[in-house]
Amino acid sequence: MRRRLTALLVLALIAAACSGGSPAEREAVEAQSAGESAAALDNGEQVTPDQPGPVVGPVEQAGDRPSTTTTIFAEEMMLDELNVAYFSEWPAASHAARAAVSYGDALDMAVNWIPFTPGDDLARAMEAGEIDIAHSHDATSFARLVSGGATLLMVGIAAGYVDSGDMTGAEQGAAGVSGFGVVSTTRGFAAEYPDAVSGFLRVTDDAYRVYNADRELLIDPIASMAGLDRDATIALLDGLVLPERDAQLSEAWLGGAVQQVMKDRMDLLADQGVIDSTLGSYDAYVDTSFLETVNRG
Repeated sequence: MRRRLTALLVLALIAAACSGGSPAEREAVEAQSAGESAAALDNGEQVTPDQPGPVVGPVEQAGDRPSTTTTIFAEEMMLDELNVAYFSEWPAASHAARAAVSYGDALDMAVNWIPFTPGDDLARAMEAGEIDIAHSHDATSFARLVSGGATLLMVGIAAGYVDSGDMTGAEQGAAGVSGFGVVSTTRGFAAEYPDAVSGFLRVTDDAYRVYNADRELLIDPIASMAGLDRDATIALLDGLVLPERDAQLSEAWLGGAVQQVMKDRMDLLADQGVIDSTLGSYDAYVDTSFLETVNRG
C-alpha cells in the first residue's frame, strides 16, 4: 500500500513544483495531495488478490508525510508489509512454518498470508504486484507458467509431498516424493527487495529446523490454524517433508533434481498435447542465491 501512495505523492509534488504558481499555491497543492492520500488510507484501501479470499492484516494508518522528493524515493525502496500466498489445498507447510515462528516479528513488518486455489490466479496476482512471495506454489504449475512466459522465479522448496511409506528422508530429495511445492516470487520483486526474499527464506528455515527437531510441539497449533482435529493433522503432516537449507541446496533438490523433474514433466505434457511448448532448460528459473545467504551458524 505504501508503495502505491508514495508514487502518488511523487507525482503531486512534481506537479506542484512545475505549476509556476505562488509558494502559497504550491503549498496548497501539496497539502491537498497529502490529504487525499491520507483519506485513501483512512478508507482502508488494500491490495486484493484476483481470487476469492480477502487480504488479511492491519490496514496502515495515515501518518506524517515526507516533505521532499528525496525522502519519498527513499521511503519507496522500503517494504513495510509482505503479502505471502499459499495454496489452500496444501496448507500444512505454511501452517507448520507459522506455528514455529512469527514471521511478522522476525521480519519486523506485517506479513499477510493469503489463500489461493490452484490455477493461474496466483501468477496473475504476483505479476500485478499484489502478491510478493508464494509459499507454496506447486512445482508443476510453476513450470507450466514459466513455460508460457510468466516472469516467476523459484527461490526455495516449501515441502515435499509423500503418498507412500517408501520415503527414507529429506536427503532422498525430489526423486523420492510424489510432488513438491516451491517458494516463488517474481524477478522484479527479487531484484527490488532481495533482503525481503532472503529474510523470508531465513525465517522459514528457522521454522523448519524447529519442526524437524520436534514436530510434536507444533501439532496442536498447526491443527488450530488448519481447522482440523489432531488425528487429521498428524495424517496430513505424515505426508510432508520440510527440507532445511542444506538439503534444499543439494543436488537432490535445487542443485539439479528439481530442474530436471520440471523438464521431464513439461516434456511429457507437451508430448501429450496439454501444453504447446516446453523450455530447453529450467535452470534460469531457479535462483539459489537468496537461500545461500541464509546463515546456518
